[in-house]
Amino acid sequence: MIRQHLRQAWTMMKQQRLFTGIYIAGTALSVTMIMITFAVLYIKFAPLYPEENRERTLHIRNITAITNHQEDGEQKYTHSCSPKLGEIIKQDSKYLDNLSCYTRSNNRKKLSATAEKNTKMVKDYAVYTDEQFWKVHTYRFVDGHPFGEQDTRSNNRVAVISRSTAMELFATHKVAGKQIFVDGEELTIVGVIKEAPSAVATTNAIYIPLGLNSDKPWFDYTRKDLAGMYHIVATARKASEKEFLKKEIEEKIARYNAGSATCRYEIVDKILTHAESVYDREYYGNDAYRNFIKEIVLIISAFLLIPAMCLSIMILSRMESRMVEMGVRKAYGATTGSIVWQVLIENMLLTLIGGIISFAISATLLFAASRWVLFLFDSGTKLGSYLWEMDEWGEQILDFSMIFNPTLLAATIIVCMLINIVSAMLPVVAKMRHSIVYSLNRRK
Repeated sequence: MIRQHLRQAWTMMKQQRLFTGIYIAGTALSVTMIMITFAVLYIKFAPLYPEENRERTLHIRNITAITNHQEDGEQKYTHSCSPKLGEIIKQDSKYLDNLSCYTRSNNRKKLSATAEKNTKMVKDYAVYTDEQFWKVHTYRFVDGHPFGEQDTRSNNRVAVISRSTAMELFATHKVAGKQIFVDGEELTIVGVIKEAPSAVATTNAIYIPLGLNSDKPWFDYTRKDLAGMYHIVATARKASEKEFLKKEIEEKIARYNAGSATCRYEIVDKILTHAESVYDREYYGNDAYRNFIKEIVLIISAFLLIPAMCLSIMILSRMESRMVEMGVRKAYGATTGSIVWQVLIENMLLTLIGGIISFAISATLLFAASRWVLFLFDSGTKLGSYLWEMDEWGEQILDFSMIFNPTLLAATIIVCMLINIVSAMLPVVAKMRHSIVYSLNRRK
């Protein structure tokens, strides 16, 4: 029966080429817009390498130090965080899994395989971090291993580099144990990581224990000991315990403030989950999560319902010309259900063809226009900042698996089915309510 319906659908497509072309084009345009929206959201929020712990990750970016001295009075300054804040959070935590402090160098470092001036050189940023960084993130090592707690505590002169850096300097990624020179200073390579697609996380050239960071805060951090130059990223033991961990961190900061007479601290933009860290809070407001979800729902609804309504009007017009055919079929015993099923299969075939075309267009746009398309839903200020950073760091690179994955394929199929059902069901059901006599006399 299904084979017969498909054969009838194919015959209809060849007979009504204009309708077929318009229907497929309309479906392809609608699904393309929805698919790009889904793909951007997937890349922003899904657990992807090397941020596969996104669902249980928390971020602390900035902290406000409020000092009160006789000579200066009360003053408020916003800074990044210090490793001491990380140590306070770690103490007797019930919900913390791992916590890392990290910062990126202010300027690009000069990396070379030897200390000689004429040797090949790579200029890129360095990340200063601790041993927990490799547990919060899930970078895969293609050679060697990450530096450990002893390396961080003893300020051992070790480093982890990316595979691309290793290939450029040594022509092989098997370089664990070799020496590398960073601005002329010698370090020992202990591990080599697989790069992350820059659309997810920027892979820097080299990772170094934070005790070797020679950059100093511009302010007097002896009077603001929880303020520094690092960001903090932490993971809860379970995704369901993120809120408990947030509350625990806030309570620890409040207890620390109670014991300090000269300085108290407030977390500026709150403790953010990964999803919250993606939003532009200046653009979406304080209730960023709800406002963002409302915007996405409205966009997807518009992309889904407006084309479906237009296609529904086209199908209604075509059903008017097929009333006699439907009347004859009903006269020979065809049920309303079988006729509705036939029309749904006909339109599903058209919709699936449009869906396949739209998937190809979406993938092409995402790869070809990744420089800007991944910044959809960002404000103009944030977009301008990202565009400047791309000029500084290069294109936003996508991985093949980000686009061709089961989640997005399933989303494509579901969207196609929804468009088919919404656009086809109403016209068909409306016309099937008429009697056989009415249908057979429509040509008179």
